[in-house]
Amino acid sequence: MRRDATARDRRGSSSDWEGTGALTVRVARGRSELASAYRLVYRRYLAKGYVRARPGGIVYQPRFGLGTSRTLVAIDPQQGVVGALTVVGDNPLGLQLEEICRREAEQLRGEGRHLAEVTCLSIDAAGRIPGKLVFLALTRFLFQHSYLRGYDDLLLAIHPRHYRVYWHAFRAFPIGPCREYGAVCGNPALCCRIDMHDLKANMTASMRQAYFENLRPEEDYDGPPVGRADHEEFCRMLEISSSIPGCDT
Repeated sequence: MRRDATARDRRGSSSDWEGTGALTVRVARGRSELASAYRLVYRRYLAKGYVRARPGGIVYQPRFGLGTSRTLVAIDPQQGVVGALTVVGDNPLGLQLEEICRREAEQLRGEGRHLAEVTCLSIDAAGRIPGKLVFLALTRFLFQHSYLRGYDDLLLAIHPRHYRVYWHAFRAFPIGPCREYGAVCGNPALCCRIDMHDLKANMTASMRQAYFENLRPEEDYDGPPVGRADHEEFCRMLEISSSIPGCDT
């Protein structure tokens, strides 16, 4: 999301949503869509200094190959994948952002909360469809997917300059101080939480309408995890081990 987003943008008026109909948003299907998503993340992260140049030209974590993880894509019929994010459900390895907020995540688990991490949100800045609309369409799908999978909290590591967008739109609030985050080349990050049970009540009326009305059937908000062969291929591209100790892939 752009740093200069206005308060009007964040409210998400009904006219804002008219352009999202050109997008298909779903759980990525097959290697081609997955690879397009991970390449988009790499291009955007490289441009922002969140990753260094690496073999394979993708951003991929072994956790993405877990059965609890799903990669979501926004597809423009003319340009292909123009937006992506990955949801990593809690698992025996834990969540990557616990590098900077392990104590806070453990406290939530101790309260019996079902956690998931939202990571690698990237939008094609040169896309035909404005980035704001891609963001709205992806997050609408994300929340319905998360309700379907029973998550109590979504955790995100957010660059401080983007925090106000998430606060105004979703009341995402920090659960720890700003820290240097090794996973994004030492850039600063706030570990934030979106309480899924309070999300709807905290939205403006126009946002509630946009996010919670005219929904698709529940089964449309899920899809298959990354297949084993695809997981192994992405790990091969990055020259990393495809094994995930203590976890079923």
